[in-house]
Amino acid sequence: MRRAIWKVGYILNVLVAIPLLLAYLSVHISPATLWPLAFFGLAYPIFLGLNLLFVIAWLVVGKRYFLLSLIVIALGWNHLRDFWGFHLGSDKEEGIALMTYNVRNFDLYNWSNNVATRSNMVRMLTAQQPDILCLQEFYSEKEGAFENVESLKQQLDLPHAFVHNQVQLRHGAEFGQATFSRFPIVKEGYINFDGTNNLCIYTDLVIEEDTIRVFNVHLQSTYLGSEGETYVQRLLQEQDADVATSRRVFSKLKKGYINRAPQAKIIATAIRESPHPVIVCGDFNDTPVSYTYHQLSSDLQDAFRAKGWGIGATFAGQIPWLRIDHVLVDNTIDVVDYTRISASGSDHYPVMVHWKKAN
Repeated sequence: MRRAIWKVGYILNVLVAIPLLLAYLSVHISPATLWPLAFFGLAYPIFLGLNLLFVIAWLVVGKRYFLLSLIVIALGWNHLRDFWGFHLGSDKEEGIALMTYNVRNFDLYNWSNNVATRSNMVRMLTAQQPDILCLQEFYSEKEGAFENVESLKQQLDLPHAFVHNQVQLRHGAEFGQATFSRFPIVKEGYINFDGTNNLCIYTDLVIEEDTIRVFNVHLQSTYLGSEGETYVQRLLQEQDADVATSRRVFSKLKKGYINRAPQAKIIATAIRESPHPVIVCGDFNDTPVSYTYHQLSSDLQDAFRAKGWGIGATFAGQIPWLRIDHVLVDNTIDVVDYTRISASGSDHYPVMVHWKKAN
């Protein structure tokens, strides 16, 4: 009887080891070619946790079966390091401060039910004092409470800015992306993607005698909205969700994965062709175990991997492990500090990285 239980347990172990291997494979194959693999990458923390439980369980009962999951986990050591940060100490006071933040239009439509949200967000930005500030889902009006270009320049003491707006409304309001800088901007540009308002902008900043190209990225959104939040909440709390909602949510996720794949390749090409060392930051809408992240992080350092701790989730939603906002830096740059700031107002958390030129 006991041998039969061990056998069933081992079969179950195999059934959770295979998806973890597929998660590793997902970073190498474009979702445009084989989209189901992307979902294994998204579920990487679940399969990782299950395999860790099997390792512990087999060790407790004294069975060598623990080697199966242990070997599979070891094969994905690089993915584990991308997912979990192992660094506790750093020196925030040293280096240049760069922040990336998806501000969700400064809560224009009062999603947070707090009319003071924009003021609180600006107060947080002022307190953090970034030298370079990259904002996604940036909204600004010509005048009034949501005039966000000149007011941020003045309040944050960031006199240089490049703002590119994908959507312009009749009354002068604009939606897009913005990079503010304490350092002079000598060149600027943008990369559009077909069939979407998502984009990438870049700025060349002169810092002392060096020029750094900063890519401010916002890749394809999934547009799950409140339905997606409710769906995930039901899954986590009740382990139940209706079929129709499941189909809609998975369809949106699938479309997002497929659309981000070519966008990531376009930006990866621009990174390789840059005449200057680069920093790539923003809302990738993808986790570290994904094709998108793998394309963009190739030959670059992840600031989180260099100085982060724990999971470092940047999406302020129901799923607790979504780190989808990233800062990648050239190998000529030393990362001094990585901090995820627990600020409210957006559905993303801001990320601050201190860096300096490598010796």
